Amino acid sequence: MPFENTPFEQLRTLAAKKKRGWGEIALVLLEVEAAGSWRDQADTLSDWVTGVAQTLGLGEASVWRYLSSARYALELHRIWLGQASDEDLIGMLNQASPENLELLSKLERVAPGDVFEDMKHQVLHGSISRAKLRSAWQDFRPALGGRTAQGVGKATPRVDMSDPEQHAAVFRGLALTALANFARLLGEPAPHATMLLKDVGFDPAVVFDAVCGVQPTEWSKPVLHGIVIAADGKIPSNLKLRAEYADATWLVTTADVTPTLPRGVGHVSLSNNELLVVSPATMTTPDAPKVEYLLRAVLLRVLSR
Repeated sequence: MPFENTPFEQLRTLAAKKKRGWGEIALVLLEVEAAGSWRDQADTLSDWVTGVAQTLGLGEASVWRYLSSARYALELHRIWLGQASDEDLIGMLNQASPENLELLSKLERVAPGDVFEDMKHQVLHGSISRAKLRSAWQDFRPALGGRTAQGVGKATPRVDMSDPEQHAAVFRGLALTALANFARLLGEPAPHATMLLKDVGFDPAVVFDAVCGVQPTEWSKPVLHGIVIAADGKIPSNLKLRAEYADATWLVTTADVTPTLPRGVGHVSLSNNELLVVSPATMTTPDAPKVEYLLRAVLLRVLSR
């Protein structure tokens, strides 16, 4: 796709197209930024982006996202402007969405290397949903302790695995991500329906890191599995209390610990980002008020999604 006219003319042409990929716009933005040709039409790059947004009928935030996501995509592909044809670069960019690339750039700061590499491959090839990426970011985000990128010239916060609290938060993120396959660990026939909810509970003393609802058949009563994550392998002091509210309760730890658990609580270990049942949980019948509490907590979590 050779460009022979000015950047603004290229953008006006793209604005008139009914079908256009974000990669076409992003490539123009990259080339203008690299050449500094925006100076011919605006005092600052920000002013130029404002004009671009108006020309394309997009929000300024979208144009900035196109630019930053395109930079990041080429960096991940290890390809720079001039090293491939415009058509190849556009095709490469269009395989991933700018929103997914933005989420991936956040995950790079906090997710373990192997997890990031797997997600990078999926993002660059367009094989992962935004919902899955957003869920992963929410799982790992607490490890940054609320620190966010502060803009140009500021150091981008990254997780420090030598910090015990951040290390524990990353383990929790890994466990929450792996719990997406929790129902498969139960060793039962494929259930009719499952749902995994995270951070369930509204009384601080009875909060589960996750609750997995499993409905074995279409007409059977759902079973609620309460899941607690202990990165350090230490048993929470209120684990026995929490176990009184769920049909089955599980503790997730690293693979190198064997905690002495309250009677009936199951043990799941996490190793190489995969879960393994060490000892199964015992099914119980909680008291009606406690059943109601957990069901209300689950409902609130569903409604807030």
